[in-house]
Amino acid sequence: MWIHSEIPDVRFVAAWALSRLPLVNRELMPLGEGDDDTVSALQQIDFQAKPVAPGHDRCAACVVGYYLQKPWSEKKELLEKFATAYEKIPTASLLQRSTATANS
Repeated sequence: MWIHSEIPDVRFVAAWALSRLPLVNRELMPLGEGDDDTVSALQQIDFQAKPVAPGHDRCAACVVGYYLQKPWSEKKELLEKFATAYEKIPTASLLQRSTATANS
């Protein structure tokens, strides 16, 4: 819904919700394994000059990437993505970075 919706409000709210959720153990694979289209979409969001849901698209991409362990499989790289994505949302950044570190 978040990546594929053509309705900006739906994308914004879905990205916001994903970006605010506390993370759980990713070994549980709550989002499945992820297909090539999803991984490609995450990479495209990472390189967007102007995200559809400013401040939340990149954060949501980090959350989905965390669970899929793709396209950023290295823990250090993923934590850097979290830090960059969440720099404008400091309270979420602390929550996400701490749970990402604890559940890796």
